[in-house]
Amino acid sequence: MKKLHQFILLLFTATVLLAQNPAVVRSGDKYVFTWSEKAEVLDLPSQLTMNHLNGDVLIRGYHEESIRYIEKMLIDTDSRKDAEALWKEYHLKLEKDKNGYIVNKENKKKWSYGMRKIQVEYIVDVPTMTSIAVNTLGGDIYISDIQGAVELVSAGGDVRVENTRGRIFAKTYGGDTYVYELEGKIDIKSAGGDIEMRVLTGDISVETAGGDILMRDMNGNLDITTMGGDIELSGMTGLKTRLTTMGGDIEVEDCESEIYLETKGGEISLRDISGPSKGKTYGGNIEAKNLNGSTDLKTLGGDIDIFRVLGAVDAETDNGSIRIVKLYSSKFDDHHIYAISKNGSISLELPESADALFNLTTRGYDNKIKSEFELETTRSDRTRKTASGKSGKGTYPVEIFVENGSITINKLNQETR
Repeated sequence: MKKLHQFILLLFTATVLLAQNPAVVRSGDKYVFTWSEKAEVLDLPSQLTMNHLNGDVLIRGYHEESIRYIEKMLIDTDSRKDAEALWKEYHLKLEKDKNGYIVNKENKKKWSYGMRKIQVEYIVDVPTMTSIAVNTLGGDIYISDIQGAVELVSAGGDVRVENTRGRIFAKTYGGDTYVYELEGKIDIKSAGGDIEMRVLTGDISVETAGGDILMRDMNGNLDITTMGGDIELSGMTGLKTRLTTMGGDIEVEDCESEIYLETKGGEISLRDISGPSKGKTYGGNIEAKNLNGSTDLKTLGGDIDIFRVLGAVDAETDNGSIRIVKLYSSKFDDHHIYAISKNGSISLELPESADALFNLTTRGYDNKIKSEFELETTRSDRTRKTASGKSGKGTYPVEIFVENGSITINKLNQETR
């Protein structure tokens, strides 16, 4: 976050005992007003509400039963008298209310500074077991070390939440969002910024109108949607993972979950997946490697490459080729292969000991069927060719249809295995 270094400096400022409240210093052509106060918290868990602020907010949990509140206001004006008048107009105190404490009670202060050159930062230390509700007009929000419900709304700044447990809701109308080491029910929304998430546990829901989403080391259930950005997920353990984007790419690796992927115009990449996977794109290639489970992949306009899949396979493209390298595992009861390609070819590699019942069809003027397994080939007319046969007991169906392309079936070599 672009202003975190300022927050760090302010934390040092907070440790200094001020001779007066507010303390006023001249810094170049600006007056700096620092207001500091402390309030005892008698009942835990507590609550802190900060309404409609126009500035950056830093809230940090700590192991004391009190709230330390600092407001730092930088005012660019010609005279101290004018600066003091502006400070009185925009200064916000920490006040007690029925649920805990509040800043800007009943929204008494103005939301905007107009043309005035005023910058405000709020630094608050609260007991760890405190629920937080913050609403800012345009500043950044940084929350850390909280055990309680967190609700954050920023009209244009970045949001960052770290090391927090509880129900977490964060929304920004234009900034980026960063969340690290969270646990609970997590709901993140953005009108257009990027989202980065690392080490999250719980039910996780994310929506952004146009930014990219980056995720690392997730645990739980994921429901992720972006209207136009890329999605990247690495390290996932959970029951269900759903990733959708209207126009970006999707990349997933090291995932132990049932997974569904959809993009309206990008490419899909899957790697090291344990669990059933399903993916669809309306205009890109699909690449999948090391799938420990069944897979169902479709594209309306690209190639599909599936390398080392242990479960059943469904693959379809309307304008591209398909390559499948299939292995077998006794962990799975179903090993069928259904593959369809229009305006492309299909290549399939199976172990020599594969237990398969083949039913292959090509249609078009330049069609061929080649197989290292013994199959019976027939041609009903110039544009249609079929082949059938079995390997082993012929338990699992292998049905392949190609229009305007060829079919090739090979036995796996040692390197491919």
